[in-house]
Amino acid sequence: MKKWAALDAWKAAVAKGETPPEGNLRKAFIADEIKQVEGEARSIQFTISTGSVDRDKDTVNPDGWKLAAYKKNPVVQWAHDYSAPPIARATKIKVQDGKLVSTAEFVPGEVSPFAEMIYQMVKGGFLNATSVGFRASKWNYNEDRRGVDFLEQE
Repeated sequence: MKKWAALDAWKAAVAKGETPPEGNLRKAFIADEIKQVEGEARSIQFTISTGSVDRDKDTVNPDGWKLAAYKKNPVVQWAHDYSAPPIARATKIKVQDGKLVSTAEFVPGEVSPFAEMIYQMVKGGFLNATSVGFRASKWNYNEDRRGVDFLEQE
């Protein structure tokens, strides 16, 4: 099971120049680009992160993504719940035009009714947000906006 760090505590430590708590972080993103992938059944392409300032006053550098470890087991979890089976797998993930873009192939409905429900909700426009979980390896605190600029993350 993954260990998650509380973002507020992590940022408070960084702001004081202290070592942040151990653990992965989560960042939410309203996915303005969600589209069915033509010719690929049950596959949806998402923009899952950009370098824009987010609602926590942070940025995540698109060119700072280190994806090798994730690509070994590219599961898509519902709400970062690693105690439950995945709802999809990332068949493609890459940085493109300053955005982290992923194609998720959802688990068939006969295997997971829950994954089917999420897939149908995404297709129907009822779910339009994504989030990324990551371990930050390089960052700077931005005093002006009181946020963190994540420079490199896995």
